[in-house]
Amino acid sequence: MTFLWILAGIVYIACWMYLGLASFREGHYWLFWIGFVFPILWIIGAFIAPTDRAAARAAGLRLGGCPGPANDRADTQVSLIESHAHMTNLKGMG
Repeated sequence: MTFLWILAGIVYIACWMYLGLASFREGHYWLFWIGFVFPILWIIGAFIAPTDRAAARAAGLRLGGCPGPANDRADTQVSLIESHAHMTNLKGMG
């Protein structure tokens, strides 16, 4: 009988690690937390589509379709180059 309880505990932890964390990563936070009492919610949360916020985070985008941090740096570099070119043109005019 003790063996069955240990086996059930191992299965519960495995489900928590795989399905529970998958539902959390997909943005289904309430299903994750309530799933500790009703583990079937972890299965549901792991297999339904991710929330918009979680999908945007996985794609590296912010909400609203704005580019992520890597693209922000590239945009900043381009704007610095453009402003330098503009300043060079102003110096040549005077």
